[in-house]
Amino acid sequence: MHSKKNILITGANGQVGRELVNQLILNELYTPVSFFRAGLDVTNELSIHSKIDSSVSLVVNCAAYTAVDLAQTEIQQNWMMNAIAPKQLAKRCHALNIPFIHYSSDYVYDNGTSSPLKETDPCNPKGEYAKAKFAGEQAALYYHDQTIILRTSWVYSKQGNNFVNTIKKLIAEKPELHVVHDQIGSPTYTPDLVNATIQMIDLILNHQDRKDISGIYNYSNKGAISWYDFAKEIASLTHSPCTINPVPTDAFPRPAPRPAYSVMDLTKIQNTFGIQLIDWEKSLQSCLDG
Repeated sequence: MHSKKNILITGANGQVGRELVNQLILNELYTPVSFFRAGLDVTNELSIHSKIDSSVSLVVNCAAYTAVDLAQTEIQQNWMMNAIAPKQLAKRCHALNIPFIHYSSDYVYDNGTSSPLKETDPCNPKGEYAKAKFAGEQAALYYHDQTIILRTSWVYSKQGNNFVNTIKKLIAEKPELHVVHDQIGSPTYTPDLVNATIQMIDLILNHQDRKDISGIYNYSNKGAISWYDFAKEIASLTHSPCTINPVPTDAFPRPAPRPAYSVMDLTKIQNTFGIQLIDWEKSLQSCLDG
């Protein structure tokens, strides 16, 4: 039997990192080597060099600064985590000749179109969060030719701070809610994202020329909806009597701009990695069932 390959995971306490560790523990091919912020400072070159060595087969960066509105004022923290860290990690992976996977965001597009966004479409990041995420993915691609960028959107899971858990809490407390109806995107259920990531790892580590399959990939669940549609479905599936009312974005002024349309074209990840897409309703049901 072959020895298991070590997959190093940063940000293992976040919703994506935690799920990735849990799924890899059950995998026969891989051993997760997981780090929280205290164990590996992804913004520090010395820390990265001390933890990532030739025993590692692949690195997945799940560490990120995700407070989109706070990023408007916490500019340095946001920039260090979302721009500097992926660059440093990519450089280390390049030195060791190991593949690097980094999660990015639908926020980088925001280009005013209203048809599904392709990986080759122009990017026009607007807020500080979006600008740092874009800088981070571009730096990682520049410094390492075995980098895969996974752009994803509206990520949620059973645990953690996310839209689904926030709505579940609010509809249990309030008779009615106002939710924006003019931001359109696609939810991404964390176990689906992680399952797709592991399928990608399988192919990357068995591929003759990894540079062929490196680059940017979109991933989300299937279907285009508004936050209002999403909230209504959560209320429906939990049999909540709460009334959900549609309102425009400008009814909720926020420090950071939100993309009005961020539905992504998912053809490339399906064709390259054979990823099966799952309808957003089915994944939401799975999340709420457990």
